[in-house]
Amino acid sequence: PGCLERGGIVICELGTIPGGDTASVDLRVDSNGTDPTSGRTTVTVGGVPVGMIDEPYISKIGSPPVAGPGTDVTYTIRVINPTTDTARSLVVEDDMPVSLEVLSAESTSGSVSVNGQVVRFTQGTLAPGGQITITVQTRVRDDGDFNNIINQACLTSSSNPSPSCAQMQFLRASALPATGETPPLPQRIVQIVLPLAALLIVFLGGWIVLNRSRVEA
Repeated sequence: PGCLERGGIVICELGTIPGGDTASVDLRVDSNGTDPTSGRTTVTVGGVPVGMIDEPYISKIGSPPVAGPGTDVTYTIRVINPTTDTARSLVVEDDMPVSLEVLSAESTSGSVSVNGQVVRFTQGTLAPGGQITITVQTRVRDDGDFNNIINQACLTSSSNPSPSCAQMQFLRASALPATGETPPLPQRIVQIVLPLAALLIVFLGGWIVLNRSRVEA
């Protein structure tokens, strides 16, 4: 698709999409050193402000970006109200992929619950300029064959019943590189036994040579 930016608004022409097919647009932006979760919502083009976000919005980040089986992954979801009005009836839903085990979820305010793979947050009101942080602890399951794990959290409110969503993805590695940690017990046994066996062979070889010399003498 072809995209064009005009006054801070990106317009993409996708053409004809046949029934049952999908189309996607990948937008990459530079925050110019500003934390995307800081609450700063002014859009600038060439340093000139051209617009502001006028409704509560959601952001989502995850760490680490690459995780192997059994690795813990932490998601941080933030809901920000940049407007001058109180946001009401806020709901956030995050349906976690089956490749992740949901360990816990907590929030700085409101109420958060976990039902299977679904994390759900609710809060009655959010003051102008207010922020909420939701932290979800997960773990990559040992079973399954997943390379790229993608999920999204969606926000609705009384003023914005259409979901606003934030997506996060990370790579699932089949095994992580060496970290310098102590290896498993069988590997440690091999590491200990092999040098001792080599020393024993050298000792026996020297003993045999010494005894042969004594016999020949």
